[in-house]
Amino acid sequence: MKTPYKYLSAALWWATLVPVAAHGVNLQVTCSGKGQVSTINGALKLLNPQGPNTLTVSGTCHENVLIQSFDRLTLIATPGASINDASSGNSPTLTIVDSERITIQGFTIAGGSPAVFCGNNSVCRFSGNTIQDAAGDGVVFNRSHGDFEGDVIKNNAARGIAVLNASRVITSPATVQGNGDSGIGVVGGSFLLTDNGTLVQNNAVHGVAAFSNSTLSMMATTIKGNAADGVHLAESSVARFGFFGSAVDTITANARSGVSLGDLSFAFFPGGGAVVITGNNVAGGTFDVSCNPQFSATRGALTNIGGGTTNCSEP
Repeated sequence: MKTPYKYLSAALWWATLVPVAAHGVNLQVTCSGKGQVSTINGALKLLNPQGPNTLTVSGTCHENVLIQSFDRLTLIATPGASINDASSGNSPTLTIVDSERITIQGFTIAGGSPAVFCGNNSVCRFSGNTIQDAAGDGVVFNRSHGDFEGDVIKNNAARGIAVLNASRVITSPATVQGNGDSGIGVVGGSFLLTDNGTLVQNNAVHGVAAFSNSTLSMMATTIKGNAADGVHLAESSVARFGFFGSAVDTITANARSGVSLGDLSFAFFPGGGAVVITGNNVAGGTFDVSCNPQFSATRGALTNIGGGTTNCSEP
């Protein structure tokens, strides 16, 4: 029996789709152009969310981008490409929720509140972006994972990076500067690793602040010139600074303490010259490493902070 033509045509049509789904799609998005592929949101509607997919974006995009329930998606900026808030500061400029293996590379992302939101168990990877001028936080992670590699987070009205509710973030490296609150806030059982030349400077409150059972691990990090503490630990939070044989952590020229501990918090300072915490307390009245009520604890603050001052007691 001969196969009816309409069934043969349908089979051929399906066969052409299978390789596309298997190998993904690479779309060019020109935000100054016309048509459906003149916006990132329009391009996302053309994709299979399972990926892998790549959007290569050029021009100035005035939109609030939503990436929801995607996997293996990469957004790459051509030189000068940007994503700018179109909500007058009422919504995130870029929202990533319920998504895995999302990579954002090379953009200027400006405005919004926050500029970027990564939430609902997403995995968000940033590389070479500048994230700035948000009406609230620069980047917020909520129950999600994030990586930064060579990004600059600056001049946002609140925190540069907020790591919330059991999130995990690695900066390797990032520059976090000139933000209107702490440079990085780590809250609610979250984890932050700073590495590879991360710089946190000139923020309006603390450089890095950890609250509510959160954990900091710092290697090859410089924290300087912040308007309160370089690192502030409270509410049973923990920090480890430096590792033997690694590049040095430097915490200096902060207005209050280099490291301030209180409320059952703990900090570990290894020997071997891995940590230098000196020249803080610009405003007076504190120490390079300050142990405050209630019941804070340290190991190594008496001997391993490069000659700085402390009021901590150790066995």
